[in-house]
Amino acid sequence: MTQNTSPLRALLNVEASAPVPKLCNARTLDAPENSAIRDIWLLPPDNPKLHAGRKVAVIATDGVEEIELNTVLHYFRPRSAQVAAFIHAINDLLVAA
Repeated sequence: MTQNTSPLRALLNVEASAPVPKLCNARTLDAPENSAIRDIWLLPPDNPKLHAGRKVAVIATDGVEEIELNTVLHYFRPRSAQVAAFIHAINDLLVAA
């Protein structure tokens, strides 16, 4: 016996499930191969004026993880860089956020 599912129910079932598993930032930072990333988050910069006067733009595409973006920002801002724009791609159109 086949069961009919309405198109709306099928759509809701798909939207309710995550398309990809969510990564745990703590586990990512705790992995031994990510020690350099962990140091960016936990240690103060050796030279807080290293990037003084520099402007940095972060450009990301679909599929980038939150920790990937935040780590870059967390690296440059404490080292006096001016993050001029955060840019991400939506439907092949670059939009400043």
